[in-house]
Amino acid sequence: MIARGYQRSIDFAYLGRAPTPPLAVGPPPAAVRRGADLDRAGAHALQNLAFAEIPNTSPVTRADFDAGLASPTAWPAATSSWHAADGRCVGFMLGVREPDHGVIDAVGVDPAWRGRGLGRAIVADVLAVAAAEGLPEVRAVIASTNAASLALHHRAGFVERARKELWDLAW
Repeated sequence: MIARGYQRSIDFAYLGRAPTPPLAVGPPPAAVRRGADLDRAGAHALQNLAFAEIPNTSPVTRADFDAGLASPTAWPAATSSWHAADGRCVGFMLGVREPDHGVIDAVGVDPAWRGRGLGRAIVADVLAVAAAEGLPEVRAVIASTNAASLALHHRAGFVERARKELWDLAW
């Protein structure tokens, strides 16, 4: 492939974990709560902020964000926004529901709130939703350059099941 002008651009780790046993985690950081309804504007803005530092990612338009939420595979029970006491969205989870498993499509935490256990609480929440729905597995596809997300998922008991490389043709 290299001889034909292709370059490896990025690879993705495919991770999985059974939703049980529950993830042992304390409550989310003080003054943070799961919203009753998804804060679409806040979660959209936070997704673009959270992924801005990850190579080979581009901002998601609001129309594409909303289309994902309206997709037949959207998982509303696992999709959530998390809010600070002032109402600001400081964390989010976008879930996808397949017939035999759930998928963490995107999870993000405001940079100012990282390192306080919020990401772990969000992942524990989606695992609890999956367990309540009787799903045998929750999966995540994570860019290999997203070290923070890979570490979060590994600490939550996810294991790598496969890896996929993307190659681009250099023009």
